[in-house]
Amino acid sequence: MGNSLLSKSFPLILSLIILLASISPPVLGEVPRSLIAIDIPDYTVKKVDGWDYVDIPGGSTLLVVGKPRVPFYSVSVEYPVGYRVQSVTLKQKSEPIIATGLNLSTVIEVPLATTDGSQKNGSNTDWYPEKDFNWRVALDLDGSSTLIIDVFPFKYNPRTREARFYKHYEFKVTYVFSNVSIKELSTDKMFYDLGEEVRIDVLLNNSGEAKDIVVTSLVKLYGSDEIIDSLPLRTLHKVNGEASFSTFWNSEGFPPGYYYIDVMLNDTLGNWLDRRTCTFRLGRSMINVTSFSVEPQYFKIGDQVKISLEALNTGSTTLDGRCIFMIKSENGTIWDSYQNFSSLAPKASLKFTSTWNSSSAKKSALYYVIGYVSYESQTTPP
Repeated sequence: MGNSLLSKSFPLILSLIILLASISPPVLGEVPRSLIAIDIPDYTVKKVDGWDYVDIPGGSTLLVVGKPRVPFYSVSVEYPVGYRVQSVTLKQKSEPIIATGLNLSTVIEVPLATTDGSQKNGSNTDWYPEKDFNWRVALDLDGSSTLIIDVFPFKYNPRTREARFYKHYEFKVTYVFSNVSIKELSTDKMFYDLGEEVRIDVLLNNSGEAKDIVVTSLVKLYGSDEIIDSLPLRTLHKVNGEASFSTFWNSEGFPPGYYYIDVMLNDTLGNWLDRRTCTFRLGRSMINVTSFSVEPQYFKIGDQVKISLEALNTGSTTLDGRCIFMIKSENGTIWDSYQNFSSLAPKASLKFTSTWNSSSAKKSALYYVIGYVSYESQTTPP
């Protein structure tokens, strides 16, 4: 009896786990903080090849192309369920500690085909960073939130090579308590054809007194805060208990890709009460394997084994990717082949072929042939 091959088309599954760390959880019943004092650890300086690298223990580095490399310091404060931070203002900061003669480099873009490794000194501008701080709020699914304050205590003047360092900051936080929450936010589908109308469904609840609620809905590019479109403001009158509504977005003219809808609820004074986002995709990316064959399936050692796979773009976007063939034995993968492709248009197909020289095969052994197409972080189904 000769050697035999079994053919399969395998999916490839990738799991991504994101871990988030909370800082200083509030005590149950504790009144949220409205005054936040921050003491910045002393910075350190390390000299490398004539450049000064300034860092703050426990801090991070601000990397903006064309600007000096400077450190910053972040603090996170948790707020209980229902409390919504509206504003953060700087009340005061300490007098600066002056340093001179520091030679900080400028952040540059490094292309893949790279350079001689040289760096530029700081651009000929005034003090940087100009801002004292940034702040943002991260919402948790249980209705609590985390206020994150990024402080920029180290200011540098590349023209004079002088630095100013501020060790102490005090911030005033304004917040309100909200009985209003978004219970569910969803689109009617995850994937849409280009130009298709997107329906957004919102379920909210007001556990307090009846009030008017103003709804802001923005469409943003996934992975950024860039607003690419907005929906008309909507006012819900005298909401008490649960309420629901649907709104629609016309996606005509927008390119394929991932987007998200950002829905915010405000009262009539402009205070934000709750917020939630929902992701969707314009342009369905889908490739199906329409045929997969191995010839011969029973072979003699030394035979040339031909492997063929035909793939059809059944989605609505042009796709790039690769076809992957593998041969496995009981000891693992013994052979593989990769074939890249680009610009596969909707309803178009490609045929991939490869040949395995079986001279390394073992008599009477069983081999598995696997074939699949990888594209846009997904693979063809089995």
